[in-house]
Amino acid sequence: KMSDDASRDEMKTVGLREKKKIRRREEIVRSAVWLFAEKGYDETTIADIAEMAEVAPRTVLTYFATKEDIAMAPVVEIAQGLVTAIRARSKDETILDIFGAWMRNELLGADETPSNLDMLRRMFEKNPRLNALQSASTAAEMTEVTQILADDLGRPHDDAAPGIIVAAMVGILTQILGNPLIGDQQTAIDLALRFLKAGIDELRVKADA
Repeated sequence: KMSDDASRDEMKTVGLREKKKIRRREEIVRSAVWLFAEKGYDETTIADIAEMAEVAPRTVLTYFATKEDIAMAPVVEIAQGLVTAIRARSKDETILDIFGAWMRNELLGADETPSNLDMLRRMFEKNPRLNALQSASTAAEMTEVTQILADDLGRPHDDAAPGIIVAAMVGILTQILGNPLIGDQQTAIDLALRFLKAGIDELRVKADA
C-alpha cells in the first residue's frame, strides 16, 4: 500500500513537472512572438526573449536552438493540429472537408478572442521574410498530408499531383496568416476551398478515365 502511494505521488510529481515545462515553453513562444511583432525579428535577441519570459537565456536555448525555431513553433503547432485532425477523420470525410472545417475553427474562431493567432499575424506582417520559413518548418507534416491525399486519390506517393495540391494548401495558410491585405478571411477561405476542390476533382476525373 505504501509502495502504491509512493508510486502515485511520483507520477503526480512527474506530471506537474511536465506541465511546468509546457507552460514555460509556451511563455517563451508567446514572449518571442510579441517581441518579433512589436520590435522586429532582427532587433530581438535571445536575452530580450528570456527577460520577457522571466527565464534565463540558457533556458530559452534549452527549449529552442535558434530564434527561427521559436518564431516557427506556432506554425509547426498549427500544422501538427491539422495533421491530427486529418488522421482522426471519418471514412466519409475528405482531406478538403477537414482542411476547410479546421481553417474556419482555427483561423476564424480565433478572431473572437484575439490572442496568439492575432499576434502571429502581426509578427508575419512586421517581418515578411519569415513567411519563407513556413514551408521548411512544416515539411514533415506536409509530407504526411501529401501521402494521405495520394492514398485517397489512388496515386503513388511519388506522384507530383498530390504534392502540388498540398503545396497550394500551405500557400493558402501562408497568405491567410501573413498577408495583411486579406480583410475578409471567410471569403478568402471559401475561395481557397473552391480552388482546391477544382484541382482535386480534376485529379479524380483523370484517375477514373
